[in-house]
Amino acid sequence: MGNAIDPSLLPGQWIHAHEEDTAEAMVFRRPTHIFPPSRQRRSFELRPDGSMTDKRLGADDRPRPTEGSWSLVDQNHLELAPQDPALPKSRLAIDDLSADKLVVSQR
Repeated sequence: MGNAIDPSLLPGQWIHAHEEDTAEAMVFRRPTHIFPPSRQRRSFELRPDGSMTDKRLGADDRPRPTEGSWSLVDQNHLELAPQDPALPKSRLAIDDLSADKLVVSQR
């Protein structure tokens, strides 16, 4: 993506809408979106102060919340950094961002 995103749209909760994924990108939606039934979904909450909670599935299929921080590395790359140094950071390339939809690729 060549255009810079509006960072004011990032704070809040984002839930993985895996039904909308493509081979190149993952789609996240706000909790107000109507999701089809699913056993579990990854989600993360980005707070305005730069802190975050990332919820991923554990080995037992239960969500495992991880606290940490988030930042824009440049105009189009979101970095999620867990507090636990044993866990890797995630860098997500933002392809599209609106008030209710976040599209990212991992490149």
